[in-house]
Amino acid sequence: MRKDLPAGGSSLGSVTNALRLLSLLTEHPSIRVVDAADFLGIALSTAHRLLSCLRDEGFLQQANGSRRYTVGPETLRIARHFATQHTLEHAAHHHLQALCRELNETVNLQILLGPEVLCVDAIAETSHTLHVKHIAGQRTPSNASAAGKLLLSVLDPDEVRARFREGLPALTAHTIVDPDAFQRELEAVRNRGYATNIEEGEEGVHAVAVAIMDTRQRPMAALSVASPAARLPAARVRTIVPQLRRASNAIAADFFAV
Repeated sequence: MRKDLPAGGSSLGSVTNALRLLSLLTEHPSIRVVDAADFLGIALSTAHRLLSCLRDEGFLQQANGSRRYTVGPETLRIARHFATQHTLEHAAHHHLQALCRELNETVNLQILLGPEVLCVDAIAETSHTLHVKHIAGQRTPSNASAAGKLLLSVLDPDEVRARFREGLPALTAHTIVDPDAFQRELEAVRNRGYATNIEEGEEGVHAVAVAIMDTRQRPMAALSVASPAARLPAARVRTIVPQLRRASNAIAADFFAV
């Protein structure tokens, strides 16, 4: 059954505004009615109806008692559908397989979603007795992830802080949760061009990540290797980074057909 669109303009205008609000959530982890009204230049009542409609259809959601709207299950379902069909994943998959064989370690392809990273593809090594868990389809707090830190490192500090309004979550005793220390870590990542995760997401697991760049030389995704700590000491990280970069360049070349 068709549901009426929010009042306050033409149906086409309402659809446009609804789509713009969903796009706004790519830049901010949550929005309030006043944020939506300011962004669209509409009345608070109209913004409230738009947000309520999107929430009722599952494209947005609200925590109990919260005035903030975040990405809803329907948006995530669509995003996951296109993630599995997205050309980047298809372009990357055989390179992930080759890199996994070359390094004999688990390789992940990850993108940034708000304060988290989503693993859209992963190839797990199977020859070792000790393995890291397969995380394809899983989301991880980006501050506790090598891929997440890499993708956050190119953002303005204010934008990074906006993604963690509730604070930096701690997954282990090694996770960086102090905002100033985390900004220093992001600056170090930016300077060296790769990020590491030293038991920050899971005890006993290390990871290293490099960027897959778009045509403007901005990171659009991260390519990472995760391994039990004993197999990925600092000395090996330095030898893996060039291999990761070769693979990331090959993925970008296939994706953009350059």
